[in-house]
Amino acid sequence: MVTNKDKYNAIYDELESYYQSFILSVIPITPAHYYSISTNYIKYKDGYFIEERHITGIKYNHGVYRLEKPTRKDIERLKIFLEDLPEPTRDKILVCWKASNCSGATNLLKIGAENSLTAWKSEDLEPKLAQMIEKYSPKEGHVACSYCREQRKPEDIKNATIISRMWKHQNYTSPQRPYCKDKPCDSYDQMAHEG
Repeated sequence: MVTNKDKYNAIYDELESYYQSFILSVIPITPAHYYSISTNYIKYKDGYFIEERHITGIKYNHGVYRLEKPTRKDIERLKIFLEDLPEPTRDKILVCWKASNCSGATNLLKIGAENSLTAWKSEDLEPKLAQMIEKYSPKEGHVACSYCREQRKPEDIKNATIISRMWKHQNYTSPQRPYCKDKPCDSYDQMAHEG
């Protein structure tokens, strides 16, 4: 007896093979790794370093997912989607990666793009790394923003408190932290701590 899951998976596999053939036409040989500028203020004096990211796979973000318990409606929706497939585009190709302490996926078009912090060769990132170290390294008489790390004069800094579970022994509020006065860095940092 063929279950709904079997039917759904068969159609899903058709969809995957269609997009996989597109990926192979764009990237016939999967590279082993690419490079990214990362931060670690504990390990590196200047905080920034070039990290090698090992590529674990290349996928197409078509927006359809395998379901554990698909219904007949799910199967019908997938059949309709398969009949009217949108033309594949390069901007939906994702490069899945694993680094020393994390993993993720990066859009293929962003690797090596002009203002990107990623590249296929580490040498391509060295000028950008030097520029970032120059911009964000501590300067005498300046204070680093707690969110964007930009060095600012004390008069261009405002202090704010962040509410987070991270400081549960201090009534869930952080000590006063410095942020850029002319940018919403404090709001962005608050949102980053609301996980």
